[in-house]
Amino acid sequence: MPVQMKKHGFYDRYYIKAGFGGKILIRRYYCPYCGKTVSFIPHFCLPRFQYCSEIILKCIEKALNRKCSLNLCLYELQKQYPGFSISRQHMYFYTKRFKDNLNFIEYGLRQISSSITLPPAGLEKRERARKILGIVKTRFPSIHTFSQRFFDTCRKSFLTLLK
Repeated sequence: MPVQMKKHGFYDRYYIKAGFGGKILIRRYYCPYCGKTVSFIPHFCLPRFQYCSEIILKCIEKALNRKCSLNLCLYELQKQYPGFSISRQHMYFYTKRFKDNLNFIEYGLRQISSSITLPPAGLEKRERARKILGIVKTRFPSIHTFSQRFFDTCRKSFLTLLK
């Protein structure tokens, strides 16, 4: 039912990207019909994650394609994005979450476009994750576009842990 949402204030949320780390304001709205409040998170934020989606994707890409230690990958990321710091634990967490969600991400990609050719099921998890990451990078103009279309289709972030 189309309802005119009422403005219901703001809350601040911590957001980190290359060159910026601080609080941003998120607008909240109140639904007069059902009585619930809703937040409209900007497209560059992932729900429940502080780092921007571009940095998260770069971390996942570096970790999956690495031929060196995780510390060296972090060093390369910090050279690419001066003034930015991320821990090994974050890189490991994002990579593990991405690999654990491969089935859900494939499902979302199939829903977004039936013409996408997904990797075969027999591949090991790391190789499958690399191929899916390649699909995301080549089929979508930016990670923000993929993230937004994925959320619009599946009603969840591509990094949301499914139980």
